[in-house]
Formats: sequence, structure tokens, C-alpha cells
Amino acid sequence: MIRATLRTASGLVNGRRLFKGSNIYSEWLSEADGSNERYVVYSYGSHFPMYVYDSTTGRWYGNSERYSPSTSRHQSSCRPYEVDEWHPTPRMKAIANYGMLPVVLNRLLGEAA
Repeated sequence: MIRATLRTASGLVNGRRLFKGSNIYSEWLSEADGSNERYVVYSYGSHFPMYVYDSTTGRWYGNSERYSPSTSRHQSSCRPYEVDEWHPTPRMKAIANYGMLPVVLNRLLGEAA
């Protein structure tokens, strides 16, 4: 695991590399069989995923909400070059935990019921 500063975090995020810094960190999540990999960047813990790269969709998802001034600095410093979609914190947690495709399917099935 690489030790990161806010200055070096952006390059590590864009390279989808594991890092830990002062109140920011990243991790790779996947299913037990290694499928559905997600790279997640957090501010102050898993309650606030800032960015998620979903390898199944090949897209970056960003948290559209603000939490605090320091988290806003983290969001600016860790932002990937291109964020494809923005979502509120509850949906970002779901994307981080399950990936985008299960989240979309759950929404479609929930709305159809």
C-alpha cells in the first residue's frame, strides 16, 4: 500500500492504485470469485465513498454530495480525470458494495414491482 498525500492522490486514483493517506484511502472490492471488481476511494471511512471505478462497466462514479470542508478538499484532490456519472451518498455506497449493474437491476425491479 502506498502512502499518499492530497498532492499525490490524484495520480494514484487515476492509476487505480491502492493507497492510504491522512483520512483518505482506496480499496479494491469484488465478489468471492473475483468478479465484479470495484476500485473505491473513501474520505474518513466507508460511510463516504467519494469515487468508484466499476470494472464491469468501465466507468467512474462520483459522489454528488458534500460532507464537510475537509471532505470537499479530499474530493477535489482525489477526483479522477473523468467522472462518468454523479450519484448521492446512499447510491454510491450501493455501487461501492455491489457494483453498478446490481444497483441498476435492483432499481428496475423495485420500480416495476
